[in-house]
Amino acid sequence: MSKMLSECLKVIHQSCTEERIIERITNDSRLCDEKTLYCGEKYQKDALDRHAYIVEGKYLGELLRFFYGDLSSHYFVIGITGTSGKTSLSYLLIDVLKAMGHRCIRLGSGQNDFMDESRENKNTTMSLEDNIKVFQDHIGKCDVIIMEVSSHAIDQNRIAFIQFDRLFYTNILLDHLDYHLTFSHYKATKLKLIHYLKKEGKILMHYDHRLLHEIFCHTRNVISYGKKGKFCVSAMCSGFEGSSIQIKDIFFVTHLLGEHQMMNLLGVLAMLEDMNVDLNEVKEIVSHLHNREGRMEHFLVLKRHIVIDYAHTPDALMEVCNFLRKQCDKKLICVMGCGGNRDRKKRPLMMEIAAFFCDVVIVTEDNNRDEDFDLIIEEMKAEKYENVEVEEKREIAVERAFNLSNERDIILLAGKGNEKFLIAKGVKTPYNDKACILKYERG
Repeated sequence: MSKMLSECLKVIHQSCTEERIIERITNDSRLCDEKTLYCGEKYQKDALDRHAYIVEGKYLGELLRFFYGDLSSHYFVIGITGTSGKTSLSYLLIDVLKAMGHRCIRLGSGQNDFMDESRENKNTTMSLEDNIKVFQDHIGKCDVIIMEVSSHAIDQNRIAFIQFDRLFYTNILLDHLDYHLTFSHYKATKLKLIHYLKKEGKILMHYDHRLLHEIFCHTRNVISYGKKGKFCVSAMCSGFEGSSIQIKDIFFVTHLLGEHQMMNLLGVLAMLEDMNVDLNEVKEIVSHLHNREGRMEHFLVLKRHIVIDYAHTPDALMEVCNFLRKQCDKKLICVMGCGGNRDRKKRPLMMEIAAFFCDVVIVTEDNNRDEDFDLIIEEMKAEKYENVEVEEKREIAVERAFNLSNERDIILLAGKGNEKFLIAKGVKTPYNDKACILKYERG
């Protein structure tokens, strides 16, 4: 695909006399050559050294839509943002919509799920070029694209060409200050996503999160869901045996676990009702839904309740621990840690939450990356709590948790979810929480 430079510049009301063919529009200077139109400010020198033509970054989306056409128009595009809950919600959406007969793609944490295959995805939201390729390659093959949208992706314009039919806001909580530096910048970045909404698009907002309520209470085209709001739950209960939820006069039963999963399900149903779907028609689909691996995943090992969850933010850890505390009539034992080279301010909060809810907490590694484990433990303030132990090696920490447990106790393995590795000092070592705990199944 190529266009004349003059054609491209005309779109943004600029002109030039240079006869140049443009074969790529990007904000990544590393991809630039003489046939590239670079949109950005930060790496202009590098782009110039590679002989690209340069314009301001604010024109990126407009130029991409001119160059490639309106790729979003070929799909019903659902974007999900929030500090936590994005992945769980994205899987609920794809499970429900596929069961309803839609051809769906899910782009998000851990892996991207296509109709007949899954591919590893290193970031929550892919690069601009990778996103463009997915939207180009699946025209006519797919009708729904579900995308997790991180604050990093918004700030770095990885979604510049995309326009969304629906945007979900699960929450906006303290996180990623290692990147954004202030909560104000983090919040403002999340809210920029609103500008990517199609003209008739709508925002679905979890009403129970006060900040979201305050931000969106006077915004048009907003559907609120939660314990309160436009689309609210009438009754709800959740336990290891399953969950139930009542919306208006419709009663749903599901295998999903946890109040936060019930809220995610509520958001999905709110979207469907707004699209004139009879919710009675999806009761059977909801009854077959399960938590995905590593997302409030529950199973038994020698009559111990094992729960594996990706919770790695204070809010997510609190939701999981609060749910488990209600299910627990004996001990609640937690294995958890805090990732290296990530937001350091949340470390003492994570420790405080785990120590408050759990009878025993074993603090261990959780992708130390380039940081020393001892420094992470020091910043977590683990020494403050009498019910906290420290064991750097995660496999040994899981063994310790199992040895401390008895029948009907609950062991929570938090932070890693279904990840298949540990990262420390640039080395990626194979490891998986579920495989580790299942070793004790034979006693």
